[in-house]
Amino acid sequence: MNDSGSTMRNILVIADQDDKQLSAIHKGFEFASISGANLDIVSFCFANLGGTPTRGEMDSDAVRQLIVHEKEAQLHDAIATLRSQFTQLEAREIAAEVVWEKQLHEWITQRAIDQPYDLLIKTGHRSESPIYTPTDWHLMREAPAPIYLVSERPWKAKRRVLVALDIESKHAEKQQLNLRLLDEGRILADTLEAELDCCFVVRVPKLLQEFDVVDVSTYTRRAREKFLPRVMEMVRPFGIKAENIHRAAGDPAREILKFTNRFKPSCVIIGSVGRHGVAGKLIGNTAEQVIKSLHTDMLVVNNA
Repeated sequence: MNDSGSTMRNILVIADQDDKQLSAIHKGFEFASISGANLDIVSFCFANLGGTPTRGEMDSDAVRQLIVHEKEAQLHDAIATLRSQFTQLEAREIAAEVVWEKQLHEWITQRAIDQPYDLLIKTGHRSESPIYTPTDWHLMREAPAPIYLVSERPWKAKRRVLVALDIESKHAEKQQLNLRLLDEGRILADTLEAELDCCFVVRVPKLLQEFDVVDVSTYTRRAREKFLPRVMEMVRPFGIKAENIHRAAGDPAREILKFTNRFKPSCVIIGSVGRHGVAGKLIGNTAEQVIKSLHTDMLVVNNA
């Protein structure tokens, strides 16, 4: 067991009001009811009102206020609905606001810098083109707090949390990120009263696999002999059993997805390497590849 004593104290929920299931808010209520964390909920709206014809004498400011007030009413109705389901939160104050903002990721990142959130929660959106990078991708690269992406298409998950480690890198920054992932995994598993697993994947160059010049089973065995003792020592303070350490060789994103399909965890925890500009949009990283095909929740911790 990790002796850091870390718990969830402050959670920011980014409400997606297009989500009729209120998935992100529901997850925030669930975590707050279990952990006792303070809960802030923010919803965004924006429209380009320049030159927009309006009825009567309403100017753009009046139209904006009207939209914000309507969104506030919807948000408070949603919160009231969930309060009735989570009775232990009925008397607790929950901060809620609607923000007129186009650049969501910039607002969220700055808010998380200004306030010490232990967790950000939002619905995960799973599409990307080379031209447009959604808010999720920005947050995975830039957010100063871990971001919990609620699955839009969940399977019937088991009470397990899977941490994906990057064990090959000798860089101190990567190893420190592994420890952060394990710490977040322990906190989440304790919160959910779930089993904690971890996995690591030894990369096999794609070109070698394509030409069938690598014996993957032998590669995996040698990787186990080389890396398993190091991993066992790393995870020991976090209470992960030896049989809950899983390993493979190949493409990390593909192998992590195989593990998730096998174990059906309620959440996968993965590290994200921050990238910016064109390279960040076109190259992506393992976290971004995994989320496109994942059928469960995902907790992303970046190296920011």
